[in-house]
Amino acid sequence: MLICPLCNSTDNRRGLETQTRLVEMQNTGIESYVYLVCNKCGLNFREDRLPSDYYRASYRKNLPTNCESVREGNLYNEQRRAIEIDKLLVLWEVVPASVLDVGSSTGELLRYMQQKYGCEVQGVEPSDAFRAYANEHDIKTVAKIEDGSWDLVTCAHVLEHQEQPLEFLAEVKQRIGRFLFIEVPFLIPNYSHALMFTFETLERMLIKAGFRVLFKAVDQRVRVLCAPG
Repeated sequence: MLICPLCNSTDNRRGLETQTRLVEMQNTGIESYVYLVCNKCGLNFREDRLPSDYYRASYRKNLPTNCESVREGNLYNEQRRAIEIDKLLVLWEVVPASVLDVGSSTGELLRYMQQKYGCEVQGVEPSDAFRAYANEHDIKTVAKIEDGSWDLVTCAHVLEHQEQPLEFLAEVKQRIGRFLFIEVPFLIPNYSHALMFTFETLERMLIKAGFRVLFKAVDQRVRVLCAPG
């Protein structure tokens, strides 16, 4: 049995199986995704691993609306998400001096924050095409997380793609000055997600990674504002 990436238990059972879409099958050779459910902590995690360069070279090409050739739909969705995150910041009276967005796509969230707060911004985006687009439109974006400290770090629809989520959160934690915003889908087995979260499993993971949860919202997504400590 595979090891749970949250609690390291090998006590798991076979859960949902979802068919791979044709375009994903062509890029991965995987015909279906099987999810295991940890009997100890409840986390759902995918049985098969994707090729190591999948997110850099293939992932965006597999998405029907958010493809490598940047479209209006992608820009609109990113702008809408920026407004939603900003509403949460206003609620908590957070005025960020600097923002790091991990999984920054075209950089729309960072552009919004920069225009509203005049803050320093940087993106982290593995997709070559999206990173190039952001840099061409004056949003500094790099391929991997770099050294530095940021008032606010945002990770929207990123954690569910991590094969080793606690290692990822440990790296992110080193860059956080004050707050971390996390958004993940609620139990949606789609777009090659490595993990499926409920609020309970996300909270357990954040606590184990050394965070305290300040705010949560759950519908079709799980959104959490947290802080180290």
